[in-house]
Amino acid sequence: MTRSRPALVTGAVAAGGALLAVLLVLPAPASALSETGAGDTMPRPAPGAPWFGPELDIETAVPQDYADALGASPSSFTFQVDYPLSNEDQVFLERQVRAIATLGAVVVVDLQPRTPLEGLSTEDAEGLGSLLDGLHDELGTWFLARFGAEMNGSWEPWGQQAVAYKAAFRLLAEGLDATAPHVETVWSPVYGSGYPYREEQGADGDIGLPDEVDVEPLDTDGNGRLAPGDDPYGPYFPGDDVVDWVGLTLYRFGQDQGIDSNVVPTGEYDARLAETWGYAPGTNGRPFYDRFAAAGDRPMLVQTSALYNPAVGGATELQLKRSWWRQVFGSAVDRPLIGLISWLEVDRIEPEVDTLAVDWRVTADPEIAAAVRADLEESTIDLGPVSEPVESVTPAVDDPVRDGDGSFVPVAGSDLPAGVTPDPSVRGLGIGGLLLLLLLALALLTGRATTRVTDVGPVDEAGRDLRLDLVRGALVLVVVAGHLAVVLGYHEIAGSALGAVPVAEGLVLLSGLAIASSAAVRSLRRVGRLYAAAVLTALAVYVVSLVPGVRAGRLMQLRDPVTGQVRELFPDADHLFDYPTPWAAAQRLLFLETGPWVTSILGLFVLLGLLAPLVLALLRRRLWWVVLSLSWALWGLGQVWHPDWSPAQFADTYPPLAWQLLFVHGLVLGHHRRGVATWLRGQRGTLLVCVVVAAYAGAVGGLWLNDIALDQDLVAGVDVPIGRVALVAASTLVVTVLVGTWWRPLATTVGRVLVPVGRHALAVLVAHTPVLLVVATVASRT
Repeated sequence: MTRSRPALVTGAVAAGGALLAVLLVLPAPASALSETGAGDTMPRPAPGAPWFGPELDIETAVPQDYADALGASPSSFTFQVDYPLSNEDQVFLERQVRAIATLGAVVVVDLQPRTPLEGLSTEDAEGLGSLLDGLHDELGTWFLARFGAEMNGSWEPWGQQAVAYKAAFRLLAEGLDATAPHVETVWSPVYGSGYPYREEQGADGDIGLPDEVDVEPLDTDGNGRLAPGDDPYGPYFPGDDVVDWVGLTLYRFGQDQGIDSNVVPTGEYDARLAETWGYAPGTNGRPFYDRFAAAGDRPMLVQTSALYNPAVGGATELQLKRSWWRQVFGSAVDRPLIGLISWLEVDRIEPEVDTLAVDWRVTADPEIAAAVRADLEESTIDLGPVSEPVESVTPAVDDPVRDGDGSFVPVAGSDLPAGVTPDPSVRGLGIGGLLLLLLLALALLTGRATTRVTDVGPVDEAGRDLRLDLVRGALVLVVVAGHLAVVLGYHEIAGSALGAVPVAEGLVLLSGLAIASSAAVRSLRRVGRLYAAAVLTALAVYVVSLVPGVRAGRLMQLRDPVTGQVRELFPDADHLFDYPTPWAAAQRLLFLETGPWVTSILGLFVLLGLLAPLVLALLRRRLWWVVLSLSWALWGLGQVWHPDWSPAQFADTYPPLAWQLLFVHGLVLGHHRRGVATWLRGQRGTLLVCVVVAAYAGAVGGLWLNDIALDQDLVAGVDVPIGRVALVAASTLVVTVLVGTWWRPLATTVGRVLVPVGRHALAVLVAHTPVLLVVATVASRT
């Protein structure tokens, strides 16, 4: 039957209206950034193209640094965080999420229950959901919530408690569904070989379980015991209705747990996915992937890495790790539901290798980083971004510091110490240079136009040169004031002041002068006292930091002023009081890697003090010219080469190749003090002092007065560049003349304070540390 034209028009209008209505209510097409997902629906990786990213330390990591080291932008980041979240946990989590938002990556929040599972509530989950929902709305970041990972293991506080775990998981899922439905849950046990893992904790034979562990729900073969034949996964599965993703921890510890030899893994990863590797005959079940990913059509997260033990022989680190990651990357082709690969990117102590520190990372070594980047580019891995990167994010939280219970709290003003690096301004150097020239002129005029330098100055009953004590006391008080300024957040002021006044350099020079006046035995005893002070101060600061209410983060951490990366100065300190103490933790303490930054210079004094007897032996043989030539050669080498030869803190802050120049010159001047003093008292000595100081003052003053830009490479930094050497030389000459000329008025006034401080400089440096702890605690609360 033929319709009339009006009917056709009416039908067309109606159809068009219906189509328009459908278009208005349907969601927009998915972004090209992900295969699926629109609006507030979590995107999913394309089949066979999993996301990839690291698991980092939430307290210290800088996501952009990882991306830079990898040479690519990862599509995911994983962080462990205590659950329920405290205020401190929220600080860290929000800070990291904001940083990750600039990369457009997914965030896997690895929730670690820190209270009994029965004590967790829906309110805890809703609090987490509200936080993640707000961040998602603001930044567009997607989240996966992995709760109580490795719950089938015997090593976690929440481990092997199937009934309580499943109930807690369901509470979390319900709370997130009510407050942040776009957040998806991850159920993630550990690979089942070796289950129930009790022998790895020292049990023998049949497993004797603690009373609180309910064996019945775990006894899947019905023999009344928890044994290797029981299902390592099924009893812990919370239910299809609350699990969005599944996951599996597949760390590669190697043959014999990596203790005897580093062996390249061959086919081991696929054997694990097939649920055959490491099982006794007849004890393995169906593959985890088939049971929980494929059967439920769920994406699967793989948490992995490969252990390399540097203490044993065998394959190289690159050979071992590359073999493993190639197997991991290639597995996604045959198992398309593998949706995310999280690589453990930390350096930590592992009991499986005799409590040694193990570096799981692939970006710490540039060669390994380049290799993993090349293999990522050749694989089907999707490096994202998953969400639209945010161009810039203004942090809503302050940088953290450690609280007394080992947790972290915000620091007002984001003033976690950035260290004390000389950062002079041309104005400061110019004024300082002119002031040196003025003081020299006054000293010469009041001293009858001749330098009043004597080889035998005022001494106390022990034979100590009081002039050295006076100058050292002044420098120590400036150090204390500088540390106080840094702890209070005045980094720039401290850096500028120390840029114009060579305080640390002066202390090192004076150390050489003092040792040259002592016997070698006394010098070595002094080294022992310095070393003991450094170690005991580190221990004391850590112990005090554990006291509730004490906030020691401003002494226990440093922040890179450029990248914002936080350096933890007490690595593995929480293992120091384990029994037995892991050697890696003890080693870091004994090698002065552990300790507050305010006493790190003690490590430099220890090293230089050990070298002093050798240098003095050469000086006694009149080989001063050999000593000085070698010293300047090493200093020049230190300007272009920065070897990573020691993990000790002072090696970065006070590079020994550069700083030995000051110490050696102190030894030479102290050893030849009689001849040097005699020469400086003459007209030629006076002329030399005037020329050196005038030349320095004229150079820096001219730059300042003519508004000429300062080359920071010549005057700033920790490598004692040539500009710093010139400043030390000019300052030393002026101070020598001043103290020699004005000794009497100085001794009867400021000397009453400065001489005792200088005589007990080590005690003052150690004693000012608890004062700084008090100041840091008060400042963190205001």
